[in-house]
Amino acid sequence: MNTDKKSLLVDKHYEEMVRAEWTARSTVAAWSAWHNKLAIHTRAFTQAIIESARLKPGASVLDLASGTGEPALSIAQCIQPGGLVTATDLSPEMLQAAEQNARSMGLVNIVFHQADAHHLPFADASFDRITCRMWVMYFWKCSQALKEILRVLRPDGVAVFAVWGSVEQSPFLIDSLRPFIMRKEMPPLPSDAPQMMRFAKPGTLSSELTQAGFRSVCEMPRIVEMAWPGPPEELWKYFYELAVPLQPYFESLPAKDRESAISEVLGAYKKHWDGRCTRMDTAINIVTGIGP
Repeated sequence: MNTDKKSLLVDKHYEEMVRAEWTARSTVAAWSAWHNKLAIHTRAFTQAIIESARLKPGASVLDLASGTGEPALSIAQCIQPGGLVTATDLSPEMLQAAEQNARSMGLVNIVFHQADAHHLPFADASFDRITCRMWVMYFWKCSQALKEILRVLRPDGVAVFAVWGSVEQSPFLIDSLRPFIMRKEMPPLPSDAPQMMRFAKPGTLSSELTQAGFRSVCEMPRIVEMAWPGPPEELWKYFYELAVPLQPYFESLPAKDRESAISEVLGAYKKHWDGRCTRMDTAINIVTGIGP
């Protein structure tokens, strides 16, 4: 098999995997059920994107992988009056939930389009700003998707991406994963595989943006607080249900080991419970690039 054909098969495999994981009915149901608390838990991510995008009233913004609404909903509030957000996702059911959330907030300056970042259904130079929160790492052919994003970004427009940072600087991820990893190592993945920590290493996403043609690429590591508005037991349930790609790994442990690991996760979480919120820090990277 020649290299090009093998590469196409790998890309197709990754695409099928991502689509299956993130458009499944159970995934949509979980994200919809947790939407309100998820918005609070990831508020620091959203705020970092808003600050880095330098949003102004009247801006035209494309938000990629909007899920059940964030950060598109928060962005819509920032660019009033006159601004418009186009919220996109692979899943039409996710967007239906996002539209319901927008309606409940009284937002009218947001529209919804099912879209794949690898093949954006928009004209060249359509948007002043493009945002993507915690999803660029799941692009199965990242170079193609980034070039598409650059294509629809206006000259001197700004694209902002948020990704997970170093695990070692993220008590939330350490506490959530270490009890499992101590019992069974995670299977190694190729460096280009779509997975949550794909761009955790500083400079990796910046390099991708530069190669795609973005100008003035800048990467800003941050430590932010993730405040879950509920007890540790609820936080674990939420983490498990939303960490869709990790579920097969969690379930691969023998039942007794899995129960012991969960018990240790809860014990770690309880150290951060203040009676109202479970508060833990995590590392993120905010990466920006300027349009052509």
